[in-house]
Amino acid sequence: MATEAKLIHFLQQELALSAEEIKLAVRHPDVAPSQLPMILWQYGLITIRQLEQIFDWLNTASRREEKASTPLKTQNLCALTGIHKKSRGQAPASN
Repeated sequence: MATEAKLIHFLQQELALSAEEIKLAVRHPDVAPSQLPMILWQYGLITIRQLEQIFDWLNTASRREEKASTPLKTQNLCALTGIHKKSRGQAPASN
């Protein structure tokens, strides 16, 4: 599930925002997904405390995605360089 869809789910489940409230903010002409929390706050649909909760959730979600993608990046780098986990620090074996 994309982060934006997870954010919408969080807003509905954890902060009890209705689909109509979220649609109102999304219809804003200048809204980008990263601006959605601020638009909700500017429209008075969430409190400052809820805005902080959203930013905390986004920060956690970002770290989770980054952590999940790190091993794959490491595996790809190792495959490209010919280095294997057991032989790190040693020169790649020549064929």
